[in-house]
Formats: sequence, structure tokens, C-alpha cells
Amino acid sequence: MIAGFNKTIKSTQKKITKLKKKVDPKGKSSSVIKALTKKQNDAKKAKDKAASAKKRADEEEHKVTILNSVKDDDRFEKDAYVMPNYPRADDSYVFMFVTDESEPHSTNVATQAVEHGMNMVTTTQMNAPTISVTAVLGGETIDDMDQIKKDLVKLRRWTDHGTDIRWNSEAGYQEHVIMSDLTSDFNRASGGTGINTCNITFTLTIATYFDSNVKKKAKKTKKTGSKPKSKGTGKGKSNSKHKYIVAKSGYTYWYVSQKTGVKLSTVEKLNKYPARKIPIGAKIYYS
Repeated sequence: MIAGFNKTIKSTQKKITKLKKKVDPKGKSSSVIKALTKKQNDAKKAKDKAASAKKRADEEEHKVTILNSVKDDDRFEKDAYVMPNYPRADDSYVFMFVTDESEPHSTNVATQAVEHGMNMVTTTQMNAPTISVTAVLGGETIDDMDQIKKDLVKLRRWTDHGTDIRWNSEAGYQEHVIMSDLTSDFNRASGGTGINTCNITFTLTIATYFDSNVKKKAKKTKKTGSKPKSKGTGKGKSNSKHKYIVAKSGYTYWYVSQKTGVKLSTVEKLNKYPARKIPIGAKIYYS
């Protein structure tokens, strides 16, 4: 994809060079200058697309590198881990030992009283699915409190920023979740030696996207009638044998009858509008 963009840029730059040779020294060739400007804009757009594609490719490559680091870690087989979907630092992941993981499902049910002792369900709405986690940071003899604190700082930052993260544990895998309600409880071994741990609890909200089934109402178009093609008496002819006058404010069948000399009854038969509700711009036929 990037190679295609680079090829487009080179091709465009060659065209720009050719066009520059055609431009006279005083810049009087406006058509050539206009074409040159367009080519320059096209080249800039192609360059921006190539830069965006490269940035996305670098982000994906960086993500793969971090995922490989996670899989190579000794804790990968036994512990859960959490990491951003768009990581920046090479250590943008945290391992933890999960002691409890629950996934409650709840639904809001709206009811309406029908009569005494009876309710009718009107609507139901599913709440966003969540995962409640109790886990332990550290717990290995090689762990110290400094490393545990660094992991806790990452979790707090992802919680505060509402970072889109992925969660992987024995209970399952969720690609898009948001962390909230993070609490921590440090447990330092006596004398600063031995096993150090930090108990944590948090909630993960599964980020899902729904398609709305609410249909927008089509806008009603108001009929204003057709405007006369030219100023004057307002008389006109259609492609058929019928003759008509375009209605203006205050026009009536009686007025058309008097103006054209046609009987009022004939004018009323030829038209579908009520006598007192002739829309402005409507065609009032008189023959």
C-alpha cells in the first residue's frame, strides 16, 4: 500500500517538473499555473496518505512486538494480563494473578401500571456488560515494591484516561474494555524482605457498538407550485390543448372567469382546487 503511494508521488513530481518548464518567466500562462497548482495539491494529498499509512503500519508493528514480549514472558501461561490496544511504551502491559472474576448481566425493565396489582412491561434495555476482577500484583520472590508500584501507575493511568484496553484471563478474552473503580491494598513483607504483593480490584466495561434501529422520518416537501416563466398577464399554455393562468395571491375562479370571458362553471369544472383554497403558483385552467 505504501509502495503504491510512493509510486504516485514520484509520478506526480515528474508531471510537475514538466509543467514548470512550460511556464513562461513572467508567469503569464495562467492555465499552466492552474494545472501546476492542482498537481502540487495532488502530490501533497498523496504524501499525506502515505504518511498516514506508514504511521498505521508502524503502530501495528509496535503492537505485534509488545504482544510477542507478553507471550515470551514466563507469567503468560498462568497469569492474566491487560494492555492498551494502541500501546506506546515497550512495557505497556501488566500481569496479575486473578483470585476472583465475575461477569454479571443486568437489564433495565420499564413497567407501567395497568390496574391495581398489575403492571405491564413497556421496554427493556440491556446494560453494558461488565467484568468484576479481584487480583494480586507481584507475589513472586523476585518482585519488589518498586516494580509493583510501576504496574499500579499504569493501571491508574489507563483508568483515569478511559484507555481502550484488551483483557486476557483464564475466563476469557475481551479485545475492547474500559477499566474503572480501581482500588489497591499494599502488603509489604515484614522487614522489607520476602514476598511483596498488592491486592487490587477493578471493573471492566465491555465496549460494544450497536446499530440504531430508530428510523429517521422523511422530511415532507411543501408544494409551493410552479413559478411563471415570464412577467405579464400570467397566462400560459401547456403542451396539451388546455390553457391556464398561474395563480397569484388573491386569485379566484371568478377572477379568471372575468379575465378570460369563460363561464365560471366551466372554470370550476376544469380545476381540482376548492374555490377558496387555490394555492399560489397553481395552474388555473380555463379551456
